[in-house]
Amino acid sequence: MDISGSTLQKQEDDLPFAIVIDDDPDMADEIAESIALPRGAILVVDGLAKALRAVEENPTIELVITDYYLTPDQDRYRNGEQLIDCLMCMHPHRNFEFVVISGDPYCFHNLRDRETITCQAKPLIPDVLTNLMIGKGIPDRYAQTMLNARKCAVTSPRSEAVVLTS
Repeated sequence: MDISGSTLQKQEDDLPFAIVIDDDPDMADEIAESIALPRGAILVVDGLAKALRAVEENPTIELVITDYYLTPDQDRYRNGEQLIDCLMCMHPHRNFEFVVISGDPYCFHNLRDRETITCQAKPLIPDVLTNLMIGKGIPDRYAQTMLNARKCAVTSPRSEAVVLTS
């Protein structure tokens, strides 16, 4: 399965609430299926650049689940930690929750003290991800975000202009 930009979607009008970033298609599918909700789409991408673009295009994404190593050569500039830093700089006002998954426990060293990041060792335990979502209120927040996004879409036209507010 090519995961270069697939979507696990429950209904046509569902907005994405989560993105899964992993270069292993089997792992990406397992993660996406373990966090699927009755409503809401889950985007699945295979790299850092695609993830940044997908999050930019989908303001309803709140949950980011990423493998730590995103390339086969484990290039230190293409990993989950850098993805998180980029997203936090690019979108400082969005309430992301991050889950970093890896078979290498050493990579969690710099991440464990960060409040919005949860580290999950491989092998993946789907119940851990589900409980994480429930504990952080992600399904509830997703429902509210979806309602707000639809309200904004109805009341204001979509524009390509970027407006900076303080």
